[in-house]
Amino acid sequence: SPRISGIQRSPRISGAAVSTQAGPSGARDSAHRREWRTPSVPEQVLLGWLVCADLGRRWLTVWLGSELVGGAARWRCAFGLPTQLVVLPALCYRASRAEAHGIPGWSARCSSRGLGPWGAAFAYVFGAAMLYD
Repeated sequence: SPRISGIQRSPRISGAAVSTQAGPSGARDSAHRREWRTPSVPEQVLLGWLVCADLGRRWLTVWLGSELVGGAARWRCAFGLPTQLVVLPALCYRASRAEAHGIPGWSARCSSRGLGPWGAAFAYVFGAAMLYD
């Protein structure tokens, strides 16, 4: 298509697109380079949770309504339950089993090398769930 004809895959940068169109000076320079990267595991998990949260809010608002029950909307209570009972425990389990083989090993790993991808995914989703409340 003519719209993307000036973009090629860069052989040396994985996942990057480089513009082959001439810049304002007539030269092809790095100022017109657009690069992107594939989202990491924590970012993918967070994006998936946010998409589910938005779709869940739309569907559950229609199905359950938005009346306040105990200070929270009904749809929010219904959406929070699977997050707390399934998503967060699954991420915690996955993080503890990724490289550390259990909670004590995970704790030691986190203190020496950081959370790791699954621990970061847990932290992202937990933080997003708290902000969503």
